[in-house]
Amino acid sequence: MADPQGPPPDAQVETLRDATVVPMAEGRDQACGVLRADGSFCDISATRLSAGRITGTPAAPDSTTPLPGRHLYAGLGRHHFGHFLVETITRLWALDAQAKDCDGIVVIPKHGIDFNAVMRRRLGAFLDLLSGGLPVHIATTPLTVETLHVPTQGIGHMSWLTATPEFRHYVRQRLTAQITPKGPEKLYISRTGLKDAAQAMDQEARVETVMKNAGYTIFHPQNHSLPVQCSRYMAAKQIVGPDGSAFHLAPFVLQKGTRVGLIQRRHRQDVFDALTAQIRAFCEAELVTFNPLLPPDNPARPDTPQMFFPWLKRGLRRSGFL
Repeated sequence: MADPQGPPPDAQVETLRDATVVPMAEGRDQACGVLRADGSFCDISATRLSAGRITGTPAAPDSTTPLPGRHLYAGLGRHHFGHFLVETITRLWALDAQAKDCDGIVVIPKHGIDFNAVMRRRLGAFLDLLSGGLPVHIATTPLTVETLHVPTQGIGHMSWLTATPEFRHYVRQRLTAQITPKGPEKLYISRTGLKDAAQAMDQEARVETVMKNAGYTIFHPQNHSLPVQCSRYMAAKQIVGPDGSAFHLAPFVLQKGTRVGLIQRRHRQDVFDALTAQIRAFCEAELVTFNPLLPPDNPARPDTPQMFFPWLKRGLRRSGFL
């Protein structure tokens, strides 16, 4: 079993005959994954979740549905954008390795999620870009797959965000080959349009005004498809914004030499450091980080800090973003 506190596991693929894909069970353990034909659990089918957790070992089902052909086990189907990037697409790198010429991919939806609806609404086109349009089989009930390629997870939360070389190469090559850069050279990635106030950055409306006056286009990524988001990030020469899921996606496509100004919005240093490590691992961007946060007045609420706006403005100016 891979260490959730260490680096992502070395790339490998286990190819199984008559493997059983078991959907996620209810409960905190979130047990799911792949059983070999002899009933043993395929350890590398477990998925690293947030907070250092690993999905549990599933029990053998009473009955299954056969799925003929050769398929890739992709992992968990998540509706949350950031989790989709680090739990759902994480094993597709193997389509360039032992899993060439697959007939489809198999996804286990997170318990209680209608992943078909998620695919239709937002994420299907992006998954198609990365998989070459392979059919997606959503394992809402147990499946017995004639031939199943089970790769290790190529990227994940926190210390796994730097990803394996195989995953980094795969995702950048696939996306940059299919997406055309289109958009402004100066982009500010905003969180002001998000519905949950807890996701906001303190005083971001003031930051937006400053950036707009400096010639930046204010970009709300949630209003655009993932391919469009990628095209904007590819076109930009300067990108500024608070840390968040958008900066998990941007490194997949950022061009060499792009200047990135990443603003820390929460007193969660480990999360911020993991994100900066991802950006540096994936692309040759010029990354500048800013921490304008005041000391926490309520340590029990580290996600709602206050910002010292004049410090941030001076820092952006000194670093050449304004």
